[in-house]
Amino acid sequence: MHPRMWTCLDRSGLKVQPGGFYVDPARVVSTAVVTHGHADHARAGHTTVVATPETHALMRARYGAKYCERAVELRLHESLTLGEVEITFYPAGHVMGSAQVQLNYRGSRLAVSGDYKRGGGDPTCADYEPVPCDVFLTEATFAYPLFRFPNPEWELERLLQSMLQFADRAHLLEVYSLGKAQRLIAMLRAAGWQHPLYAHSSILAINEVYENFGVDLGEVRPLAEFRQMENRERAALLLNPPHVQLPLQANPDGRMLYCSASGWNAVRKHARSRRVDLPLVVSDHCDWDELRQSIHATGASEVWVTHGPADSLREWAKESTDLRVLDLKEVWNA
Repeated sequence: MHPRMWTCLDRSGLKVQPGGFYVDPARVVSTAVVTHGHADHARAGHTTVVATPETHALMRARYGAKYCERAVELRLHESLTLGEVEITFYPAGHVMGSAQVQLNYRGSRLAVSGDYKRGGGDPTCADYEPVPCDVFLTEATFAYPLFRFPNPEWELERLLQSMLQFADRAHLLEVYSLGKAQRLIAMLRAAGWQHPLYAHSSILAINEVYENFGVDLGEVRPLAEFRQMENRERAALLLNPPHVQLPLQANPDGRMLYCSASGWNAVRKHARSRRVDLPLVVSDHCDWDELRQSIHATGASEVWVTHGPADSLREWAKESTDLRVLDLKEVWNA
């Protein structure tokens, strides 16, 4: 039985009908299977949430103890059955606790990727593994051939060199509070940077969860401590989430360098428009080559695309006579 016969897409998201649940629903539902802790996938208010222990801890830190009525923990490589559907989690390599979901109904297998990052290199989460399936529902954030990311360690070296070259200036690094911040902190520590870092309170809250799961991030101080220092460490590195404005008193003489770590920095116009002094191309998603490798690795004959464009993947799939690519919204009309 083809997966489109036992799933549907409604206002809440992807519904798995014989299991009575949704995967990463956009609205509050009775039962939600959640792939990871980012807010566009993990929302508060569901009655039952099935997720990894790490994702539950992150949701608890962000939304409070009453983020759901019933928390069901499912570890990576473990399975459970909801209704008539067997659910198995595979590591996604995106952030701590992130999982891909293999759904098996009467021998028909659908894999839902959530967000994922192929290639490893993130010391704060389990490496991505391909999920065997008949249909692969993939995110496609960077599904254009122009997105081919450099080695993240090279980008980190650019940051370290800048901090040495401009030792009289603090560096303000814009990073997402969940995942990107912890990944870069861990990479900095591995590269030998053992000085204290300064971070926004939202990053510190997530750091605490990571530390509780055994990820050592070293000394990271509240950003307020840097603002209050009379003799500031000019070579200090400050971490701040996007769109959170740093108070002016943190940079009274205008000598701070503005840095950003994002896959979108591969588009030079993006970095210029944001007036970034040091744009670093570091992503927690797959680039164009990694997306195609991941699709092939699943063995799927059909791909459903969400969170990004399907056009380039559809054109690429024409090279293969046994691979079909559909935008998720097209599936049930095909």
